[in-house]
Amino acid sequence: MLDFPRMLVRSDIDFENCTHAGNFAPGDPVCADCASRLECSWLYHNDDFSGLREKRLPHLVKALEFALIFVEASSFRAGHRPKQRCPCEVCAWLYKARELHEEVGRSA
Repeated sequence: MLDFPRMLVRSDIDFENCTHAGNFAPGDPVCADCASRLECSWLYHNDDFSGLREKRLPHLVKALEFALIFVEASSFRAGHRPKQRCPCEVCAWLYKARELHEEVGRSA
C-alpha cells in the first residue's frame, strides 16, 4: 500500500537541488529547514529498503496515515474532492487505503 504514495512523494521532492540527494539527514540543519522535510523523512523511514516487514504495526499505521493525508492533498490539488470516488489511480488507491485503515482500526 505504500508503493503508490512513495512514487507521489518522490515526484514531489526536488532531488536535483537536495544536498543529500533525497537521503534525509535528521541532524542536518539543511534538512530541518527544508520545505520537503516531512515528505523526505517519511520516504526515508518507509522506503523499499527500510525494513518495513520488520516494523511494528503502529509504525505501519502511522506511515499509512501520513500517506493518506499526502495523497488526499495531491488529489485535491489535481481537482478531486474529498471522498470522491472515480476510476483514476489516485482515487482507487485512496479508497483501498481508507478501507485498510478502517479495518486496522477495528482490529486494534
